[in-house]
Amino acid sequence: MNDFISAPVSLLDQEYKLGATPDIRSVVDDLARTEDARFTSDGRRLAIAGFARGSIMILELSAPPELAVIGTLSLQHDRIQEPHGLDWIGTDTLAAANRSGRVEILSVPPAAAGQRSQRAEICTTIRKIGFRRPIHTPGSLAVTPDGAGHGLWVCNNYANLISYHRLRKTWRGLRATGNRIALESKIRVPDGITISDDGRFMGISNHDKHQVLIYRILRPGKAERIGQLERIDYPHGLRFLPGGTEMIVADAGQPFLHVFRTENDWQGDHLPVRQVRVMDDATYLRGRHNPQEGGIKGIDIDVNRGLVATTCEMQTLKFYRLADVMGNA
Repeated sequence: MNDFISAPVSLLDQEYKLGATPDIRSVVDDLARTEDARFTSDGRRLAIAGFARGSIMILELSAPPELAVIGTLSLQHDRIQEPHGLDWIGTDTLAAANRSGRVEILSVPPAAAGQRSQRAEICTTIRKIGFRRPIHTPGSLAVTPDGAGHGLWVCNNYANLISYHRLRKTWRGLRATGNRIALESKIRVPDGITISDDGRFMGISNHDKHQVLIYRILRPGKAERIGQLERIDYPHGLRFLPGGTEMIVADAGQPFLHVFRTENDWQGDHLPVRQVRVMDDATYLRGRHNPQEGGIKGIDIDVNRGLVATTCEMQTLKFYRLADVMGNA
């Protein structure tokens, strides 16, 4: 078990400003309650789950290292229902977990300047786990390589399980195969998921147990639990840093991000080495409708610019320098 740093560090006066015109800024702010956020690998697009509006917002960004919005694309569909979790497959295909729907794989049109709004083009819908069991309240997901295609780990929030689905291109288009339950023991409302860039480790927010479960990935769709991260109120979004030895966890019940590090490949218990305040008391209390709410929901790391993006209802989208969050000199 590593040492715990009790005194939070404040970044309230160190927000990294997003370059955007007033009209684009108002489009972003109008998203209301936001959940997951995900950058493409090249940092040129940021997808945001607009949970309350039933839409997915794509921000078209300038080339790194500058951070400016050059266009927005709002995607709607009657099957996009309370979108909660997102992950990219390349830069033009997006997997979306809909809390009141299913998992939808969307084809995203090429980037363009200005404001756009259109009906989403759905490539395929994942409805089942196996032959009979339906996907239930999918909340978060993670894309990983799987042979010649991709695999999806999906958090079925209120079914308390993780399912795994293979995505393959066929002559009929993209298809999901091999749908099955991957994990369900000891999981109580899995509200977030992340996989290390080397594919070795997976973290899952165990919301009702106030911890993050750490797994070693053995092969596509197969993992074993090796450790846990403790002293988090209600863990939500989470991301490994490159290299897989550090993680940032958003706390939906507190105005903090928690930083964890490992020296033993995440074996056993780990406590935060750093707590970072990214929300002032007034903003936090406005969103605190119950003990599980008020804090940050979605986070992602933009390695191209060295930034951390955060999302939630009362603080739709904010950015912080990764070095400031981690405490690096």
